[in-house]
Amino acid sequence: MTGTWASTGSLGTARDDTQGSSGGNGSSAILCCGYSTSQILTGEKFNGTTWAAASSTTYYHDMGAMAGNASSAMVMGGTYTNQTYVYVENYNGTSWSSGTDMTTGRSRHSGGGSQSDAIVMAGVKANGANYASDSNTWNGSAWSSISLGYAAIGTGGGGNSTSAIQVGGDHGGSYLSTCYIYNGSTWSSTGSLGAGREWGFSGGNASDAIFAGGYSTGTTASTDTWTFGGTTWSAGGALSAVRANGSGGGSSTNAIRAGGDDDGSAVKSDCEKYSVSVSASWAGTWGG
Repeated sequence: MTGTWASTGSLGTARDDTQGSSGGNGSSAILCCGYSTSQILTGEKFNGTTWAAASSTTYYHDMGAMAGNASSAMVMGGTYTNQTYVYVENYNGTSWSSGTDMTTGRSRHSGGGSQSDAIVMAGVKANGANYASDSNTWNGSAWSSISLGYAAIGTGGGGNSTSAIQVGGDHGGSYLSTCYIYNGSTWSSTGSLGAGREWGFSGGNASDAIFAGGYSTGTTASTDTWTFGGTTWSAGGALSAVRANGSGGGSSTNAIRAGGDDDGSAVKSDCEKYSVSVSASWAGTWGG
């Protein structure tokens, strides 16, 4: 079944640099920080139809990663004025509060999960000076360092400490189609994305995921969508316009794309939801 993207309520503030991962899906989502005409502290939450203010974080988590949804979320790492953050902040549906710092400061990474079970993958340390060589998992009380699928920035990804996916990204200027999945103990290579992409909109886990848009070369953005069923990627319905470097989350049947930019220039506030029509999957008729 091939899904389709449909326009939904726009963000209150146009923004990019939100690393392609938001907490949640097309029914309930959250994002924070990023960049508009300057770096942003404010968050926004989505109820399936419209976005509303989600108060401000303490730190500018530009190019950080998100986990959770509109009622319970966390933002992990990011960068601001030549600092690469270990800082984590938690959202309770109303306000942000300090969480437990990650073991490794990183930005331009991907992540997913919840306040009690999360993962962050790849990215850079020391404000881009070196690629991260590990991932971190969170069990609700402490962070642990685990192995990495592959070193890259701007990867897609999602999941938690027992089931995660890392896909695409950029290493040394090469846009990757590489994909690895995590089963709670080891990473393994699996089917590649349809083409090399970085800074796309993504979400999911080791058995079900989505990746849309992203840069294909330089700052040339794409409308392509691919969905993952545990082994291979398949083409999905295209975005309505080229987009990259915004927030995304969800699965192959229920996803959100929020903000971003078009070909590295104009910052956007528009949003789309991805869904698969149940009726479209029943092409036949019932027999007597």
